[in-house]
Amino acid sequence: KSLDDRIENLTAGRASSYERLSSPGQGAAEAMFDMARLLYREQSDDSAMVFTRMALHLNPELTEARLVLAGVLSRTERYDEAITQFKSITGDKRVYLEAQRQAGILLEKNGRSEDAIYLLNTLYASHQDIESLILIGDIHRRAEDYAAALDVYNRAAAAIGGKGIPESYWHLLY
Repeated sequence: KSLDDRIENLTAGRASSYERLSSPGQGAAEAMFDMARLLYREQSDDSAMVFTRMALHLNPELTEARLVLAGVLSRTERYDEAITQFKSITGDKRVYLEAQRQAGILLEKNGRSEDAIYLLNTLYASHQDIESLILIGDIHRRAEDYAAALDVYNRAAAAIGGKGIPESYWHLLY
């Protein structure tokens, strides 16, 4: 819908497609988060961190703010803090899985490959998340353990099933 359509609906008293805010604090948290998101995109990490922390103080359930905060912490190489933020994300399965994968990537980056593999294996076991298997293979490949990488990539290909690898997983073939 266009902005004009939304304004017309609001003026006519019809339901809005916008989420209703339950409190002024929730509205303030959204405003702080909007500012944080803008600053994050502009790579103004210190300011983005301040605004995400304010947003989360006002509304600890603001998942998107937690993702931005984790991104800032990761970009500034504060991996342990970023991992904690990513691991604290729950809720929507797609967002949860991506956050946990990011935690796994940062665990490896922080020299904790075994912890990363454990986390990613857990994700695969609990959610049949093929991407987690592929990340495990990538960890082995970067460690130059090519036999283990090939084994995990083959497990991922078998888990995908079917007569061939879908185009979205073409990288498994390389």
